[in-house]
Amino acid sequence: MSDVRAAARGLLTRDGRYLLLEADFDAGTRYVLPGGGVDFGETHAETVEREVREETGLDVDAGAVVDAYTFTVEYGGGAHHVSSVVLACEAGAEEVDVTGNVDDEPLVGHVWATPADARELPLADGLPESLFADAADAGIARER
Repeated sequence: MSDVRAAARGLLTRDGRYLLLEADFDAGTRYVLPGGGVDFGETHAETVEREVREETGLDVDAGAVVDAYTFTVEYGGGAHHVSSVVLACEAGAEEVDVTGNVDDEPLVGHVWATPADARELPLADGLPESLFADAADAGIARER
């Protein structure tokens, strides 16, 4: 089976760092932006706000589109072509909690990474390093 899927992801920032979720896939640990598939009748902003809440427990207001990318991934017995839009979001001071995740992504932790650190992580399929173009040097604030 092959299909095309629209997705929306949030680029959450806090104190100059980006939120990346740690996921354990069959191919190993990869880092993803919070987000997922657009449901019928939903806007990209509504998708990001819903998915961020489901995956992290955070309530955000999705802002402007900052990037878009496409990729193909194999899972569930077929190829899936994903077209993903990335929206900017400002994260508040609330704690991230991936343990309540209701999606099927195997989320096990998260990091708040500087742009330079984010480019060094094993990013998920298709996630462009160019999202993290603003260079800065500092350690990753890793939480599990």
